[in-house]
Amino acid sequence: MTAEDKSMGSPMKERERLLKQVKEDNQEIGSKGQQLIDIKEKIKQFNEEIRQLDMDLEEHHGEMSQKYKELKQGEENTDTFIETFEETKNQELEQKAQIEANIVTLLEHSSRNINCIKQISSITNQELKMM
Repeated sequence: MTAEDKSMGSPMKERERLLKQVKEDNQEIGSKGQQLIDIKEKIKQFNEEIRQLDMDLEEHHGEMSQKYKELKQGEENTDTFIETFEETKNQELEQKAQIEANIVTLLEHSSRNINCIKQISSITNQELKMM
């Protein structure tokens, strides 16, 4: 009977051992499943964070691009001003000289008219009647 007990005991022990192993494996599978769910959630959070950072970076690049365009336009305006300064200055000086000459001509004309008016006003009524 001892041999029979051994042979009977051995499959029972093996069954218990296997049941115990199955339970442990099931617990480990459950634990790993929860870890997998946690990791997937973290991946989802990281992907959302990456998406947000990409949007922020894109917005920042847009702002930097706009500022660069504004600076570039300002530089072009300054370059154009410097390149045309002498020519514009000379044109303005010529225009100023012409205006000054016109003023002198108008003052001379006004002076002659004033002299004529003085001469006319100095003529008396008597002299007018004689004319």
